[in-house]
Order: sequence, then C-alpha cells, then structure tokens
Amino acid sequence: SFSKNDKVDIAVVLEINEYQGKKSVSYKLKGIRPTAFSDELYEKSVRFAIKLRNGLELSQEEKTLFKPTRDDFVKVYSKITKSGFQGQVDELAYLTDLSYGKIYTAVTAFSELGLITIGKKGNNIYIKDNNVNGKVDLESAEIMKRF
Repeated sequence: SFSKNDKVDIAVVLEINEYQGKKSVSYKLKGIRPTAFSDELYEKSVRFAIKLRNGLELSQEEKTLFKPTRDDFVKVYSKITKSGFQGQVDELAYLTDLSYGKIYTAVTAFSELGLITIGKKGNNIYIKDNNVNGKVDLESAEIMKRF
C-alpha cells in the first residue's frame, strides 16, 4: 500500500465514454509501482524465479542479489502474519522494499518449511500464516540450499 505523497508510476488504459450524447475520458488502472522501482532488477528477478522453478543453475550475481538476509525474512514474514497477505507477489515487494527475487525466495522457503500455506484466487495469491511456534532453521529450506 502507498502513503499520501508517495511518488508512483502508473499504467492506465484511456477510454472514451459516451452517455446521453456527452463524451468523457475515463481510465482503467493497469498497474502501480513506486517511482524508484527498477525495471532491470525486476526483469532479473523474474528470470531468477524461472531458473529456480526449472532447477537451473544460478549465477553468482543471482545468488548475491536474491539471497534474503535474516532481516529480509523478518520483513516478509511480518507483512504476511500481520494481515494475511492477498495480492500479487509484486505487491509484497512494494510493501517490503525488497526485490521480487528476494520475496520469491523467502515465500518459497516459508512454504517449504510449513510456516505458510500459499493458495491462488484468480490472478492473486493468498498467503496464510500456519502459526508455527518456535524457531525454524531457514537455511534448511530446499530453496536456500541452491545458494
């Protein structure tokens, strides 16, 4: 979510509406992101996620860019547990200021370790906190062994 005075980039489709002989312009919002969001990093993140899903070797750059730190894991998990996240993974990246690649890695690790359940509704995912008590070794997740 965004706060008042945040600078954002938006993508819209303009349409002309006609009602009782009067024409007006309307728009449909197609996407929104923070202005500082890097297209290049996003593209690298998507390629990284595809490589992970397909079991392909990761480059050293990908390992460096997309391995979450402990603080990154905490940011993602707190966003999930505070509200029960529903939306697209991109939105979770906006909420945490982390790259899509780090979000993908963290969410996958949480799922592999049974901390969360991931479901899908239309184009959106929803993430349910499984309320696991105690500590979990995040490095033991299969995805983390790829780093």
